[in-house]
Amino acid sequence: MRRWLLVLIVALLAPISMTGAQADELVVVLYNDLGIQGDMNAPWTEADESPDHLASSNGQSTYLVRTIKAHLRHFLENTDLNGSAVRVTAVASGGGLSSPCEQRRGEASIIGAGGSVDAVVPLGSNQECFVESMADRYGVMSFGMIEDAAREQYLDRAGLVWSFEADREERASETAAFICRSLYSDETGSFGGGSASFASDPDLLDAPRRFGLIYPEPSLGSVSRGPQAEEYARLVQALTRERCGLLWGNNGPNYAASFRESDGWDPAIMTRFKANGVTTVICYCVPVMSELTTTKMVAAARAINYHPEYFWDHTSRMDKPVWQRYYGPRMPEASFGVTKYWMMPALEQQEHYQAYLSQEPGTEPNERFSFDIYWSFWTLFTAIERSGGDFTPDGVSEGMLGYEVRSNDPTRASGGFTGDNPYTFLDGSMAWWFDPLGEEPGIDLPIGCSRAQGARIYDGAWPYGDQHLYSEGAECWAGPHRAGLTP
Repeated sequence: MRRWLLVLIVALLAPISMTGAQADELVVVLYNDLGIQGDMNAPWTEADESPDHLASSNGQSTYLVRTIKAHLRHFLENTDLNGSAVRVTAVASGGGLSSPCEQRRGEASIIGAGGSVDAVVPLGSNQECFVESMADRYGVMSFGMIEDAAREQYLDRAGLVWSFEADREERASETAAFICRSLYSDETGSFGGGSASFASDPDLLDAPRRFGLIYPEPSLGSVSRGPQAEEYARLVQALTRERCGLLWGNNGPNYAASFRESDGWDPAIMTRFKANGVTTVICYCVPVMSELTTTKMVAAARAINYHPEYFWDHTSRMDKPVWQRYYGPRMPEASFGVTKYWMMPALEQQEHYQAYLSQEPGTEPNERFSFDIYWSFWTLFTAIERSGGDFTPDGVSEGMLGYEVRSNDPTRASGGFTGDNPYTFLDGSMAWWFDPLGEEPGIDLPIGCSRAQGARIYDGAWPYGDQHLYSEGAECWAGPHRAGLTP
């Protein structure tokens, strides 16, 4: 595999290496886990798409290349490039989403060795080993949705790693704050006073909330996704213990359970949760084919007539209606959570969707990855524009650090390259609720709802108690039909 990959990557980058990047040309590699290869500046044709892109049954791969090229054209046309041209070449990882860390480092060495790449845009999960290698060995900057990286990975490589998404510590902090303030507390702010008001199981309904946290341990070999979910889960445990006294362990009162990726899902976890009265399950499961531990988890619970609440956050990636449509089980159980991702109304109204339509009117983008693609390119092109023509770590830092975008319009992202980690942009989260039965006023389909019109909240400002998630007559701000799901 390594020899084949070396030949393929060298072939893709050969035109760059032979001619060398021109003084007014920036060479960017879109390193991805989606099997996409080749020149992204070239006009799109249907031949660019692999067969599953044209007949995808789950929406994950539909028209991926068209979506990438449309977003790239949008930014090329709407960004001040300071007189430069930008050439983007897609290079696929050899192992896709399951590429282990050492493989990513090896692929970074192949891409970086020629010395002709100005920047990389990683698209996929668990990319920190790749961006570390590009920065440490070759001084190449990375831009994207680098959601798995720890804060020190940014700060130790000042100006070399930039992300629209927040770092691991920021995301864990907001999850811990939500759990402590909105789930574990009652409306008066009394820790331990929160009750499971959304549980479908009559034995759990309105019982004091008791949490069960599930996360995968990394496996050795090609199936490893790395240690990110495990490290994130441990960080959430530590922060909730510190902030509101939540105690986690194998023997309760709140339970933390792990499973080995190589061993697969262990249905005994749900049996143990039910026996110990766990009301609220937090799962850092994998909701993608062919692993689908999310579905396996819920199926295992239903098989023993166990219907707890389900809480999802940034890491579980079950926070958008598109995930629920294609991967989420048709739950009679309540789902809710926090997200930095789905912070806007209906899909067609979101900024990435409108940008796509400006290039490909009358068509639909890839729903699963359009958000990631758009905001990854946004981070890159914002850096190009604000560098003032000095596209180096120092030049980019001078233009980006302190840059803020604030808006009262909840359909637009707001944030800034400021704060504890000035190399990431997003700095707040949004609460959401998934109504599985269509019982919201005026809505007769299962639907994903944002609260407070999609406004993001800082971690110290979450309301006490869960009444803001769902209450009789509460507004479900979802927009037109695409936010709804087909039963």
